[in-house]
Formats: sequence, C-alpha cells, structure tokens
Amino acid sequence: MKEKIFNHVAVTINDLAEIKNFYVNILGLEIKRKFTLSKTISSQIFNIEKNAEVIVVGKKDFAMELFIANKTNYRNFQHICITVNDRKQVIKKTQKNNYPCTIIKRDTSDIVFIKDKSNNFFEIK
Repeated sequence: MKEKIFNHVAVTINDLAEIKNFYVNILGLEIKRKFTLSKTISSQIFNIEKNAEVIVVGKKDFAMELFIANKTNYRNFQHICITVNDRKQVIKKTQKNNYPCTIIKRDTSDIVFIKDKSNNFFEIK
C-alpha cells in the first residue's frame, strides 16, 4: 500500500466569490465540504479569537482548506497538514527539541499542531 504523507494546505482568503472564480473555475478544484472552526479552537491554535468559516476544495489526493477571513489582519490560518505513521513519536520529538506543540483534546480525535522556528504551522495527523 502506498503511504500518503500529504494531507492538505490551508490558506486564508477574504472573498467568498474567489472560491468559485479562482479555485473552481481556474484551478479546476471541487468543493468537498464546509465547516466552521470554533472560536475556542481558533484561539488555541492560531491566536485568532473568532469563528472561521472553512471551505475544503480539492481533486484526487490534493486538498486545500480555504479559511474565510479579513486578510488585512496580520494573523492567518495558513498551515501545512501532513500524515505521519507515529504521531506520538513526532509529538515527543517536538517537545524534546523545544518546538511549540499545541494539542487540543477532543472526543473524536485530538488536534495536534507544531511550529518550526520560523513560525510555520504544521498540523499532524
């Protein structure tokens, strides 16, 4: 079985019309699903205290989370999500090497974000 590492990329956009105009009509992606990231989780991960509407677009093995937000804000929701074989081991190495690690406990599955020294966010699945 082929191991899949890439999960998704997240970017912040400020105009809902761009979903159809650019991501669907130009890039040829399909709208896969929509969800709202709660203010609580948004604050814990991105330090942005507001609910965020998210539209997931993609095609085949490629997916993008489009966070709808005001781009004039210096904070954003951009991150790279990767799937790893042993998430506990990655968390352990992250903490051992003093990289920021945010773990949000949930009933379904925990959310794990790590950050490199350049403040790039990585969601670990």
